Amino acid sequence: PPTVPTGVAVNDPETGGRLDVSWSTNPESDLQSYEVHYGTEPGVYTESQNAGINTSAVLSGLINGETYYVAVTALNSSGLVSGLSAEADGIPNLIPGLRPPAFIDSLVLEKQGTDLRITWTAVTTDI
Repeated sequence: PPTVPTGVAVNDPETGGRLDVSWSTNPESDLQSYEVHYGTEPGVYTESQNAGINTSAVLSGLINGETYYVAVTALNSSGLVSGLSAEADGIPNLIPGLRPPAFIDSLVLEKQGTDLRITWTAVTTDI
């Protein structure tokens, strides 16, 4: 079987319901794919996601504030699966206000007699 994946890290982008998972590349030349296993209890992985040969994956549809435990396996072209990587964990959160609202792109400057008038379309994105 392939060697066990290493360097598993979980990052919360703070956009809600999502965790970003990454790991180090395996040295095998016949690697076919990685599988990301995750769940809400340590060592109990009730969900999995195939990441292809990528060394990162996005887990979405998660519950904010819930701890998720993640481990990764590797699969080679002979169908052999590595053991589970060391476990990493993360908590998805939604932190509102981190991103600015949309740019005002409808700004108009008009001369009205001896005055200038500035108008624009209101930004409707609620952050």
